[in-house]
Amino acid sequence: MSHITLPKAGWIKRARIVGHWLDVWTERRHLERLDERMLADIGLTDVEARTESQRPAWDLPRDRFGW
Repeated sequence: MSHITLPKAGWIKRARIVGHWLDVWTERRHLERLDERMLADIGLTDVEARTESQRPAWDLPRDRFGW
């Protein structure tokens, strides 16, 4: 499991990072609610969706932060 280290930045940048985490948390909660047909439409299996939805909000690719 990897850990994200916050960059040395001002409070505005840190607030944006927390905002990204909240967005990801929301996306993952929505992913939990999709049925098999909807998941197939976006190219995911039930297992893949469940695995993704159980990841913590801060566990995301760096490109989501825009660093």
